[in-house]
Amino acid sequence: LVDAERLRFDFSHFEAMTAEQLREVEDLVNGVVLDNVAADIGEHALEDARKKGAMALFGEKYGESVRVVAFGPSVELCGGVHVRRTGDIGLFRVTSEGPLAAGVRRIEAVTGKGALELVRRQSSLLSDAARVLKIGVDEVPARIERLMESLRAAEKELEKGRQKAQTQAAGSAVSAAEDAGGIKLLCQRVTDVDPKSLRDYADKLRDQLKSGVVVLGVPGGDDK
Repeated sequence: LVDAERLRFDFSHFEAMTAEQLREVEDLVNGVVLDNVAADIGEHALEDARKKGAMALFGEKYGESVRVVAFGPSVELCGGVHVRRTGDIGLFRVTSEGPLAAGVRRIEAVTGKGALELVRRQSSLLSDAARVLKIGVDEVPARIERLMESLRAAEKELEKGRQKAQTQAAGSAVSAAEDAGGIKLLCQRVTDVDPKSLRDYADKLRDQLKSGVVVLGVPGGDDK
């Protein structure tokens, strides 16, 4: 897909492109844009066009005579263009790159006003983040990293507290186990617990009960 303000291109590649490679692509394209290269359009025999290095799109059907479009180093078989000189593009920015199928990846980008709008939108979001954090724009990445480290530390402490509370609750619950024909049976209704926490709690009950049967019930739907 190529229109006046965006493009989509599928290509053969077996791994994700790195941030450095994506920047290199942007630099290469924007370099040609800044050179303001004029379009070179002509009709050629298909075989001659291929000898000139013209790129043909996979799956497309071509006749004996083809239209070849060149913009500097870019030469391909093309039905039409949106600009007469590369400078008309204005700006090229990659928006995404990801897998499409086995060995095939897709890159998407915006140009012209679309690229300008993207830059403005991203700049506005960055400024908003800096305002909320009450810091300069250049400090945002480092501050977010520190906040993430603090959040991870707090989550670890919270998990320790949860585990301790579960162990204490399990100790109290085990005392309520009943004898059922010589087998210890512990039945308990548990609320406000996620599946992982429920499994952890059941393991603690089992460990403290030593031997017996543990049955935990969790209310669902309209159950009270």
